[in-house]
Amino acid sequence: IVDPRTDRVVNKGRETALADARSLDPQALADWLAGWVG
Repeated sequence: IVDPRTDRVVNKGRETALADARSLDPQALADWLAGWVG
């Protein structure tokens, strides 16, 4: 995930982590993404 304000990678070292998201329902995906930015 890239922070658009700083153009820096937030999840450094976990670039492929979104592959895990394929099996998540929409709410679970939103919750999972919130964990990276919140």
